[in-house]
Amino acid sequence: MILPQAILDAPELGCFNLHASLLPRWRGAAPIQRAIMAGDTESGVMVMKMDAGLDTGDVVIAERIKITNYNDRRRSTRCAGAARRQADGASDRFIGARQ
Repeated sequence: MILPQAILDAPELGCFNLHASLLPRWRGAAPIQRAIMAGDTESGVMVMKMDAGLDTGDVVIAERIKITNYNDRRRSTRCAGAARRQADGASDRFIGARQ
């Protein structure tokens, strides 16, 4: 969803997005599925500062995850763990620095 500029400008520190791919390769919807369908050997999770475009903001922090087996159920757990680490890192970097 592209947010109106008034929403993006409202928070003092801006708006952030947790994105489930290594930008800019897979923007928009279904980035994990697209990476698998394309045969990518790695994916990842990124936190980006949102701007007026679709997944075009500056990347704040990122983590790469190897795709080793397309039927590996643990991949979802690894992605969720990476997402949590990225969210924590961005929070520490931006909110923790202001306290």
